[in-house]
Amino acid sequence: MIYRGNKINYSIKGEGKCVVLLHGFLESKQIWAKTETFLSQKYKVINIDLLGHGGSSNDIENISMSNHSEYINDILEGNNIDEAVFIGHSMGGYIALAMAECFPYKIKGLCLVNSGSYADSDYKKQIRDRSVEVVESNKSLFVNVAVHQLFSKEEYVVYKQEIEEFTRIADAVKANNIIASIKCMRDRKDRTEILKSIKNKLMITGSNDSMFPLVKTKKEARDTNTELIVLDSGHIPQVTNSGELNDVLLEFCKKSMSLK
Repeated sequence: MIYRGNKINYSIKGEGKCVVLLHGFLESKQIWAKTETFLSQKYKVINIDLLGHGGSSNDIENISMSNHSEYINDILEGNNIDEAVFIGHSMGGYIALAMAECFPYKIKGLCLVNSGSYADSDYKKQIRDRSVEVVESNKSLFVNVAVHQLFSKEEYVVYKQEIEEFTRIADAVKANNIIASIKCMRDRKDRTEILKSIKNKLMITGSNDSMFPLVKTKKEARDTNTELIVLDSGHIPQVTNSGELNDVLLEFCKKSMSLK
């Protein structure tokens, strides 16, 4: 599919009601490979390489969360899909919330995996700006540091091969796309009220997620009346807790699909 001259790479597996998988920053749809296979046994699963990542166009300059939601909606429209359950990991969760704001009638259910609805604080925005400077001077250094923040020392031992593949995918993202994505996250609006307004929703987080501290996520879940499930994991449960994660996602999809 083409969006504003950019190629969008995605796959469709399975039949039936639709589930959309949205990966996070520095990832690709490959992060959802096990989930895609698991859920496609019961549902039609659309797995998307977000702009600037994976097999989608890798020469973007400026993009917003709402822009991301536009081409996702185009994919749904092009495949005659009226509604779907959206599962977004990290940055993909931000995009799922933008989808809920721009195209609320398409949301059958929304699951935020290691993600949230709050906008960046001023301090976090400063960190984003410093990250841009690092990428401009040494992209490989930025990627290596960023990946190391996502996994614990123990996870590096147990999942060494998987994390090496994760790093390879992250390192393949071009510097200009990393910068565009960082700015997109920095400038995103607060969508707490959007999350509050969604009837069928779920948050999944890791007890050891350094990106989304558990205390903060618990507060957000309470404030938005969102069910929260905590896994014994870090920021990337698709790598470290895929079986448990997939079971939770399947139950959420079953619940979502049964609601009128």
